[in-house]
Amino acid sequence: MHVYDAFGNEVWSTHLGPSSEPVAVTYGGPTLEEGMFYQFKAYSCCDKSGQKTYISTTEDLKGVFFYEPTPCSPTGRQV
Repeated sequence: MHVYDAFGNEVWSTHLGPSSEPVAVTYGGPTLEEGMFYQFKAYSCCDKSGQKTYISTTEDLKGVFFYEPTPCSPTGRQV
C-alpha cells in the first residue's frame, strides 16, 4: 500500500504479509495536508522462489481523494 501526494511524491507506504482474507489498513504516515489531493495504490504480488511478481494493482484514478478533516466542536467531538 502506497500513498502519494498531488505531486506524485510518496508520502507513506506499508507492506502487508500474505493473506487469503480481505485486509484493512490503518494509515500510519505523517499528517496529511488539509485541502490537498492524495492517491493510494494497492498492489498484489506473488512471491515464488524469492522473485516478486506483481499480479494486480488498483486503477489509476480509483484511489484519488481530497483530504478535508472533519471539524470538531470545542469538546473534541466531530460535528
